[in-house]
Parts: sequence; structure tokens; C-alpha cells
Amino acid sequence: MIINQNFIEERPLSKSSLKAFRKSPRHYLLYLQQKFEPTPSMILGSVVDTLTLEPDEFDNRFVVFQKATGKGSMAANNEMKMKAAKKKITLITEKQYKTAKICVESLYSHNESRQILEAKKNIQKRLSWRNKATNLPLIGYQDFESHVWDTDFLIELKTSVSSDPSDFNRAAANLNYDMDVGAYLDAHHKIWYRFPSFIFLVVETSEPYNTSVIFVEDSTADEAKNEFYGTLKAFRYCMNNYPDFNVGYEFKIMKTREYFRLKFPKWKKKLFND
Repeated sequence: MIINQNFIEERPLSKSSLKAFRKSPRHYLLYLQQKFEPTPSMILGSVVDTLTLEPDEFDNRFVVFQKATGKGSMAANNEMKMKAAKKKITLITEKQYKTAKICVESLYSHNESRQILEAKKNIQKRLSWRNKATNLPLIGYQDFESHVWDTDFLIELKTSVSSDPSDFNRAAANLNYDMDVGAYLDAHHKIWYRFPSFIFLVVETSEPYNTSVIFVEDSTADEAKNEFYGTLKAFRYCMNNYPDFNVGYEFKIMKTREYFRLKFPKWKKKLFND
């Protein structure tokens, strides 16, 4: 597969494809070739998104399904799955539905979260723009916007095992959430010349179902945008020098050396330091 300008015009870059590329160019190829299969946690996140942001759409997207048991159950279950797939409806369990409902209750019982949600607008808006420096087309779907406390915000709704701010900061670093921040802030700048602030609205999917409102500071947002732009430049470099994208982790160091060094992260706790 050759990744050239014609290819990228037909399949613009998304934050997910850029996150795959950041692992290695080969991971980007794998991303293109693999069929997307949502995990149970992803499905739960989608249910929470829908019940929170577009509750009227729930019946068009999901069916609470209890597997049949006993004689003929396999055929009945397969038939239900086929009907759902044909209608592009996702089957969910009663437990997933109940968990999602508790998450929504948590989001609305948190004072700041409730204010943000009550002012929501431009839900799941499609964003399409171009980075002129690299001539790369981009696409994305923002969760929603909100105008509260005399400020315009872009909001990313996240479900998580833990919404503890310390835990979420680590998860955000590991999961490349800076690509979310950088991409959507850049989109608003390029499309509308707007400069909103950014918030992650995070709710836990198990007890105690806490909600946290995580504000992205201006300095952190600037770092995220710089990392986003750097990723686009690296992608263009790869297109120009490795058009088949058949290169692994060595791409990260741009041939400055052929080995990596082990470094312990700053957050690693030392229990018995000498």
C-alpha cells in the first residue's frame, strides 16, 4: 500500500489514525486494514454518550438484549444479532444499560458538570479542515460545546475506570489525549477562527461512580497543539520518505541512532530507595 496525496485526500486523517501512526508507521497501516470491533468498554462509553447528549437517539442506536437460553437459543440469538446488524443497531446487556444510567445520574448530580451539560450545543458536530503547512486533510467529530462561566468550551466526554484527576492525567498521557485537544482546537481555529477552552468531562463506570471536570490549562493546550502539529509534520515526512509506511519504532528517532534507552517515568513511585 502506497500512502500518497491522492490516498490521503480520499481518507483524511483522524485523531485515531494519528494515534496509531504515533506508535509507528506500520501501526497506521494496521489501523487502515483492521476492521473496527468496539470493546465492551467502548460500547458502554457510546451508551453513556448517547444517554447524556442525545437521549432521543437511544432507541435508534441500541437494543437492550438478554440472551436466550435452552433449546433453540443459539439460533434465536444469532437471528437477533443479524437483525441488529442489518439495522446498524448495537446490542447491549441489561448491566451495561443500568451502568450507563448511573453514569448519567452522576454527571448531572455534579454541580459543574450539570451546568456544562445544561448549556450543551453543537453535539457530535462533524469537523473537516486542512493543515496548510503539511497539506494534510483532517476530519473529526467533537462531542459538544458549552458556554458557561462567560467562557466558550469544547467538551470531550470520557468514561473511565477512575475519574481521579491524578489517574486521568496518567491515562491521558498514555492514551495520547493531547491529540484530541490539539486536533479539535486546531479545527475551531482553522474553520471558524475561534479559540475555545477545553474540558474533559470524566465519569467512572463502577463504584463510586464519581465525576470529575478536568480543565485543560492554556499552557497545556499550547503544548497539545504543538504535539499535534509535530505529528502532522512527521506524517508528511513519512509520506515523502517511506511512502509504503513499512517502518517500525525506529521511525521515532529519525535514524539519529539505532537503539533506545530505558527511562523510568517521573511518576513511578520509589518504595525502598537507597
